[in-house]
Amino acid sequence: MQRTEVRRRNRAALLDAAIAEMAHRGYQAARLEDIAASAGLTTGAIYSIFGSKQKLMDAAVQLVAAELEADLSSLRDPELSLDEVLRRYARMVFQVVTRPEGRDRYAVELEAVILVLRGDSRRGPVEDAIPVVIDRLTRLLADRMAPEAALGRTTADDASRMATALAALLRGLAQQAVLMPGSIDQDYAADAAAALAALLTRR
Repeated sequence: MQRTEVRRRNRAALLDAAIAEMAHRGYQAARLEDIAASAGLTTGAIYSIFGSKQKLMDAAVQLVAAELEADLSSLRDPELSLDEVLRRYARMVFQVVTRPEGRDRYAVELEAVILVLRGDSRRGPVEDAIPVVIDRLTRLLADRMAPEAALGRTTADDASRMATALAALLRGLAQQAVLMPGSIDQDYAADAAAALAALLTRR
């Protein structure tokens, strides 16, 4: 096996182990020795690949965000209406957070937010990711047919307003889906996203 492939596999194993450990113990209590042992590696591998515990946490948060972004390609079809994009996006978010590993990934994201709010962490991926998500959503929602709102096609301003509200709405619904399994389903999330957009684009 080539060295780059070994490093890639080691990196993935360490990220999975870090997410599980930090989700269950919290960032401060998580020990690099335990993360390395869970991945079948040494702490030296962590320092070699990530450099520090903080950078390992940053990489874990980036992985969580990337898992959702990987599913967005199917929504870039220009023929999809605004309603179709909103509903499909909401369902994708719901599916990501309700996967078996979804609870751990959500916990790690919250742990990173707490570190920033307490001043225990430099500005990191959590804060940097918010404008990136909104920008991607804005581009995804712009120039879409929205007949219900009698708009014709959505403008960049329409899309920007929807993206900001949609990101906040789905963050809240994701929290409920994780903390109260079974309380909402994909259809509820899709309906809520479409209803919010209809309110924001109403003239």
